[in-house]
Amino acid sequence: MLPWAWCIPLALGFLPAGLGLFIWLGLNSKHRSLHGDARFATRHEIRKVWYTESEK
Repeated sequence: MLPWAWCIPLALGFLPAGLGLFIWLGLNSKHRSLHGDARFATRHEIRKVWYTESEK
């Protein structure tokens, strides 16, 4: 068999394992943010800092 022809048997062999691992990790882990839970400040928070923060 040609070397590129090994792609199909390997894909068929690793596809169930890869999908199973992907589903298992997706269902077992709780939601974890990769970069924190950033959000925009509300107008109230901006006003609060504006009036209380000292000048730098």
